[in-house]
Amino acid sequence: MQSIKLVAQAEFDKLAKRKAEIEATDLARTMWIPRGMTLFFTVQLAVGYGAIFHVPWLGWDLVEPLTFSVGQGSFIIALLYVLRNRGVDVDLYTGLEEHWSKQKAKRWEAKYGFDLQRYEFLKEKLARIEKQLARAEKQRFE
Repeated sequence: MQSIKLVAQAEFDKLAKRKAEIEATDLARTMWIPRGMTLFFTVQLAVGYGAIFHVPWLGWDLVEPLTFSVGQGSFIIALLYVLRNRGVDVDLYTGLEEHWSKQKAKRWEAKYGFDLQRYEFLKEKLARIEKQLARAEKQRFE
């Protein structure tokens, strides 16, 4: 049993190291979207209000249509996202979370050749082996 654990642990450690690398890369890639949107809306707010209060010929009557257009564009982007994922069961947060994890698994398999299901299987297998070893140790000392 101990040898099986060592083999599974070696493979799991290798996969865990690769998973950590992929997660770091994936997080950096994923986080540019909210950071970019935050930067965009902050710049829009600063430029819009700065223009209203500091540029004499540029008042709210000229800035408001731009603000409205940006807001409507954001709504359209959100609507396209919802339409793209319309087949997902989103009654509960867990349905959307499960959908995102499946998408991530597919993306990782295609892009990095990483088998997320194998990783989860090895994790569960190691937990089962640990339980069996603990039970065997307990029986040995009884």
